[in-house]
Amino acid sequence: MFSEYAETFRCPHCEGALKVVDLKSLGCPNNHTFDISKQGYVNLMTRPLNSNYGKELCVFRCR
Repeated sequence: MFSEYAETFRCPHCEGALKVVDLKSLGCPNNHTFDISKQGYVNLMTRPLNSNYGKELCVFRCR
């Protein structure tokens, strides 16, 4: 499913288009990669975020 929508997202480091790589990660033309988790989501954060919200509130997950 990521293959259909991957180019909708941009790399948070260089803003390059993301593409699915080996069905296990998203990558940009500058070789920045983001792993697809077993649960079906990708973390595009460039640094940790301190927040009062937990994983329980995650609404959007690709399956």
